[in-house]
Amino acid sequence: MFLACTIFNFLVSAILFVKLLFLSGAGCICVISLPRGSSDFGAFRTSLNFISQINFSTLPSAKTDTRLFERRKYRLKIRAGGQFRIKPKTNHSVAKRFKVTATGKLMYRRATTQHKQRHKRRGAKCRLHRNGIITSLRMIRKIKSVLHNR
Repeated sequence: MFLACTIFNFLVSAILFVKLLFLSGAGCICVISLPRGSSDFGAFRTSLNFISQINFSTLPSAKTDTRLFERRKYRLKIRAGGQFRIKPKTNHSVAKRFKVTATGKLMYRRATTQHKQRHKRRGAKCRLHRNGIITSLRMIRKIKSVLHNR
């Protein structure tokens, strides 16, 4: 009888310690075993009933509302100001018509004598052979905005 009381007291103190750990938020696993061949299981049954009354909701657990085969959320990597935006791509129709010089000016090629220029004088046609430079700041901003990394 004395052995059963000491086992019962040990179990109760161990269970109270485990309950305090659970209430503090620390997760632990406690394994309690009786000595082999002991015939008095009344104290053990009482301690098992006490274990079933422990509130395990204070343990940090995984989310319970997630499904097993839930699809992952797709996230774009490039962000600007917390919002998603697409990857900037070069507009090649602009890239083949304009060239950014070393000083940052925009050069373009004029239509020389390619189409319907017979009525023009020789001096006007010679001036058309020179490359043109865009001077309008509005057009420069608009063209450079679609020429990424150029």
